[in-house]
Amino acid sequence: MNKKRIQIIGMPVAPVTAGNPAFIQESTGMRRTSTVIKIDKNTSSEICFETVNTCYQLRIQPPFSGMEVSK
Repeated sequence: MNKKRIQIIGMPVAPVTAGNPAFIQESTGMRRTSTVIKIDKNTSSEICFETVNTCYQLRIQPPFSGMEVSK
């Protein structure tokens, strides 16, 4: 079976672990994946993992708050 491949930019809300869905905060909202079955790469800047349905390449970027702090 050929799985869909998706590249996304965001920040995991919790560690991505096999056996659980991944929760990723993106600029457009929260993504919940199907169950993670395999993690191929896990660095400070990128996580590549496979779920039941999809292969993900997540480029990690801290969340944007959209708020500026004035002094």
